[in-house]
This record gives sequence, structure tokens and C-alpha cells, in this order.
Amino acid sequence: MYSLAHPTPRYNQVWTALAFCWFLTQASTVFAQPTAITKYHMNSVISQHYARTNGTIVIYNESDQPASANFRLHLPETAYVSGLMLTVNGETFVGEVKEMAKARADFAQAIDRGDVAGLLESRGTNLFELVVNVAPGSTAEFELSYDELLRRVGGEISYKLVLDPGQIVPDFQVSVSIAEEAELEYVTCTLPAATIEQGELATAGQISTGTSSGQPRNARILLSPSEAEQRQMGKTGLSEEMVISYDTTKASTATSDVGLLLHGDGYFLHYFSADESHLASVNAPGPLDDAGGESETTSDDSDGIPKHIVFVVDSSGSMSGDKMQQTKDAFKEIISAVRSQDWFSVIQFDNDIYRCCNDDRLMAASAANKDKAISYIAEVSANGGTNIQDAAVAAFTTLQSEHTTGAQDIVILLTDGQATVDLSRVAAANPSGGSLLFTLGLGDGVDYNLLRALALSNGGFYRQIYAESDAAEQVVDFYSEVSTPLLMDLVFTYDPPPEPATLTTSTYSSLMEGSEVMVGGKLPQGGVETMSVSVQAMGAMGSVGYSDVISLTESSEQLKNIGRRAWALLQIEELLQVMALRELDEGGAEEAREAALALALEEQLVVEGLTSLVVVATHDEDETEEEEEEGESVDGNEDDGDDMALDEGGGDAGDPVADSAGGAAATSPAAATSPTMGGATKSARGGGGSVPSSAPIPQAASADSGSLSKMRVGGGSGGQGGGSVDMMASYDQGAASSNHFHIIKLAVVALCVLYSVL
Repeated sequence: MYSLAHPTPRYNQVWTALAFCWFLTQASTVFAQPTAITKYHMNSVISQHYARTNGTIVIYNESDQPASANFRLHLPETAYVSGLMLTVNGETFVGEVKEMAKARADFAQAIDRGDVAGLLESRGTNLFELVVNVAPGSTAEFELSYDELLRRVGGEISYKLVLDPGQIVPDFQVSVSIAEEAELEYVTCTLPAATIEQGELATAGQISTGTSSGQPRNARILLSPSEAEQRQMGKTGLSEEMVISYDTTKASTATSDVGLLLHGDGYFLHYFSADESHLASVNAPGPLDDAGGESETTSDDSDGIPKHIVFVVDSSGSMSGDKMQQTKDAFKEIISAVRSQDWFSVIQFDNDIYRCCNDDRLMAASAANKDKAISYIAEVSANGGTNIQDAAVAAFTTLQSEHTTGAQDIVILLTDGQATVDLSRVAAANPSGGSLLFTLGLGDGVDYNLLRALALSNGGFYRQIYAESDAAEQVVDFYSEVSTPLLMDLVFTYDPPPEPATLTTSTYSSLMEGSEVMVGGKLPQGGVETMSVSVQAMGAMGSVGYSDVISLTESSEQLKNIGRRAWALLQIEELLQVMALRELDEGGAEEAREAALALALEEQLVVEGLTSLVVVATHDEDETEEEEEEGESVDGNEDDGDDMALDEGGGDAGDPVADSAGGAAATSPAAATSPTMGGATKSARGGGGSVPSSAPIPQAASADSGSLSKMRVGGGSGGQGGGSVDMMASYDQGAASSNHFHIIKLAVVALCVLYSVL
């Protein structure tokens, strides 16, 4: 007789095989994700540098079991989420932006009541991952909107959408409309499949209609690939960054030499960019030569202001491999591009600092010196720690010891890690703020907050460099943005002055070629018909000034219905910078925090560390009472619902439905009657709905109703600005119980298999 405790090898093998087959069958039930994205729409409207993007995503679960769907969405680094709607059982619930602690408390209370709820927060990054559990045979839908101000960089304005649903989508649409006050010089799109329309124009390339008098002010970019076309793009369909770039003609952009001043809703925005008309020839002094006299560098009309620049390169152990090679490739190209009138130096650092050619002085940008620096970088090896402090102090010390009037001092610091020593001496090394510091973070391990604060406190900005195959190209592109200073020490004044405490930053240390300065404020109460605008700066030949009187009549409002929101985005961005600076100085950030919080709540914007967006699918009062009575009659206990801990994960998605005929944002009846951004405002789904917002972006969103049982969104890696979103929601009790039952079965079978093997 065979003992069950000691089965023979033959029975052991049979038992193991049968158990393993059943295990696979049950595992497929638990872990299969038979969900599909049936609708993926991204609709954007860009008007006067202000972009509103609305998104709609619908997910369908075709199985008879609860299932999970995962997908990702990238939001722009400077975008702020401004609205979210959830559709549950045919009803639409609109979220409300609240102070973070209050939103979390409301979310927790909703879970305790057993309500379906969502919590959306910014994590300071720009990668979003959405996880949705959908009830059997049901659909889940959410709609999200986000806003951003677009700036001119590198001579053009760019709008980016990362399109990566992760699968073939039956209903895939992207629509981006552009409406500018100035005439469009050109519009391009990086995706060949996209169509660019303007009136009779519909091409897959670039629009440009020749003379400025005939150039359009509106354009529309459309992308709607069929399922077959998506399969040709890749195994999982489209996975690309869609970059739309455009610029306006100089003749139509400028309101004389002061740039373009637009107004609406009692606010104004002033866009100022310098070009060749602001430059002039100059013989700029260089650092002291070996004889003790100043060397001279000649600049022509197109060269801009000479610069003294120190490149600071991290060579710590974490930079080994691809990162170091990409850095060498990038700086070979950058150093080659240093202009002949510039002076430069290279500092390498790990635990210690090392100087190119053991020279603590700047070198003239001659061909021989540039070759010498390129050879030095090529021999650098990765080793040791990350002594950012001594490297930054050394760079500032070099620039200050050789500073000359008429040249722009710049430090560019690239690192992939976190400082291993404190940074208390960096601020003291640049007390006047005369040297600009730009920080580049390579890869995911960087201390984003530290590098951003360092740059902001020294007049520069932070740029995230993603550790991908094109990392070297990203670094080179960054350098092209700061390689040619055109104006320094800019001061903007307005008469009559804006309302107190509403004027955004009106002094700037420098303006680079192809870049743009934005200043905003609230117009004086009672209104004004004209405003005098003055811009004072230092150019290549010395002091320069520009002034004009701008008409502000009601009939000329270009920012109607979006003026305040556009100003608010600019103001919040600057308040966050002030917070970062004061936190670096160990305190004093509370005043800026309170101002940013108040503005974010008023404008209903999700801001990292300040506000969250909570949406609760609340039951009707009589329905809730019936459910509670039913629960008490069955087991004598009230149904508390299922608890789900707040998840630190990340994600988000968006899609648009706003459709503007010529690309201009227009107020629609739907927008006027849409529910306000109040706590869990509920409306019948009917024929459609709109994401409420102060900006008049019409919507015509409609999708199959369904049952949403869980939604979680969280963040990945990214750069500065608006950032990633975390959204969590309570489980559907039946779905959770079903999954728990299957998991218990798997555990039992796994124990049996283990027993048979032993």
C-alpha cells in the first residue's frame, strides 16, 4: 500500500503535473487583464502662449472577472492639473482642488463610507502611470484637464504631447488648435502622419504662406490613426513624443521695440524677446592678459554679448559607462561651438576638483585652446564621490577674479547624483548674483530640489537630462539656448503701475538669443485706455532703452476669459521659485507658500506640496440609508466599505475634447452652464459634459457609462514644474472579495505542489 505521506516518484510526478496545470488555469483568472482602451482623445487649444489640454480615456473590461489596466501618460514639466471628472454608473462627478491635508481627509472619509473616490496629487515629476480596476463587462472613464504657459525657447514656441497608450486603440484622436494675435511664420509637427490645416491648407509638413500680410494667425494639427496604421507604428501602436513648434513673424509680434503686450479680464501679459535689432558692434574687454593689461575681443552685430563661461563636469563613480561617454560626446560639441569672443574654463570634480591644464584662469576661445579642452575631457575617468560644493565655489571664484564689464559670467554644472558634502558656501561664493548658474541633472538619481534651488538662487534654471540614447543631444540643445546672451540687467516699468502685489518679476539678469521674457500684472481698478511701457537693459554697446504707449481698450482684448488664469500660472510659478530659494536659505518660505496656496485654491490648480484634487462619487442620501439598513439586517453591522491605503505610486492621463473651429478658444453654452469645480458636483451623463474651468475651452465629451472600482495614479521621474499626479480610489467590495478568493485558492495549490515535490 502506498502511503500518502510518501508518494512514489510516479504518483509524485502525476500529482505535480495535474496541480501545476490547475495552478496555471487559476493564475490566468487572477492575473489576466482583459481590458482595452476603447477611446484615447487628446484635444488642446493654444491661444496667446496659453495652452489648455483636455483628455478623455475610456477603458472596457470584456471579461466576467474584475480586471486591471495599466497605462502611462507624460504631462509637460510646467503644466498644472486644473480639472478631473469621473464617470460612475452613468453619473459624472467633478473634483475639487483643496488644501492637501483637507483633500486627503475627505478622501479617507469617502473610503470609510464605501464611496468610490479619487485623490490626485502632484509629485513634482512628469511621468504619470494610471492603474484602473474595472468591474466585469463595464467601462470606466475619466476626463482630465491641465494648463500651461508656453515660452519661446531657441527661437520658437513648442508644445509637447507624449502619446503612448500602450496598445492599439479603436478611437484614437489628437487635435491641437493654435490661435495667436501675431501672424504665424511657420508650424511644424514631428509626426509625419499628422495633418496641419489652415484654411485651404492641409499638408503633412510645414505651413508658411509667404508674405507677412498673407500669413495665418490660426492653425490646426490633427492626428487620427486607424487601428491598421497604429499596428504599422509598432507592436503596441503609437509610442512617440509629438512636438509642435511654431513662431510668429517679427513684424506682427512686436508692438514697436517693447515687444507684445496683451490684455484681458483686467490683466496684462507682456512678451519681450530680443533679436538682431537690439545688437550693435562692440569691442568687449577680456580678462587681464599676461602683461597685466586687458585683452580685447571683437564682437560683430550678430554675436551678442561676450561671455565668460566655466563648464563644471561630474566625474564621480556613478558617471561611469554610458553617462560618461555621453557627457564626453556632448562637451566635445559644446566646446567646439564656443564663440571666438568668449573666454572659458573646464572643471572636473569627484571628491576633489581638477582643472583643465591645471589652470585656474579663463582661456581665450581659440582653436588651440578648445582642442586642448576637448582632449582633457576625453581623458576623464569616473571615480569617487560628488563634491558639488567645492566645484561650484571654484567656478564662481574664477569668474569673479577675472570679471570684466560688458561680459556675461556663466557656470554650467552637470551631475548625475546627489551632493555628498553640504552646500553652505555656494551662496557666499556668488554674493552679488552676477554669475549665472545653470544646472543639468543627468538620469533619475539627481537631487532635483537641490539643483533647481541652486540654479534659481544664482539667476539660472535647472534642466533634466534623461539618460537615454540621445542624452548628448539633449545637453547640446540646452547649450544652444544659453550660448548667446543678447541683453543683460533688464528692467521693465509700466505707467500707470499695476495693482500692488500683482506685478510678476520685472527685472531679469539676462536674455538669451531666441528666448523670451514674460511679465504680467493686474491693471489698475477702474480700467485704463493706455499704458506706457519701458524696457531698460545693457546691450553689447552699453545701455539701451525701448518705450511705447499701448492701447488697452475693451475692443482690443486679446486675453478675454483667459487673462487672469494666464497671469495666475505665471505668478504661481514664480512663488514656487521663491519658496525654493528661501528653503535653501533655511527658512522664510511661509509667506510665499501661503500666497501660492491661496492662488492655487482660487484658480483650482493642483500644485506640488500645496493642493490636491479630490473627487467623491457620493451616493444619494436615501440610497445610502437603504444600503445601511440592508447591511444591518443581514449581519447587524454597518457596512464601512473597503479601506485602501494611500498609495505613493503615480500616474495620470488626459485627453481633450475641446474643438475650436479656427484654433481660437471660444465660449460655448456648455462651458457656461457646466458645473463649477465644487466638491463632487454630480450631473446626469446624458449627451455630454464639460470639464469646468475659468478658461473658456468648450467640450463635447461623451462616452459609455460604466462602473469604476479602483483608480490609482502616481509619478515617475521627471524635471521641474507642474509634475506628476497621484490618484487613488477605494476598491469595489465584490471585486476585491473575488480576487481574494482566487488568491487563497492559488495559495492552497502552491502548498500542495510544494508538498508533492518534497
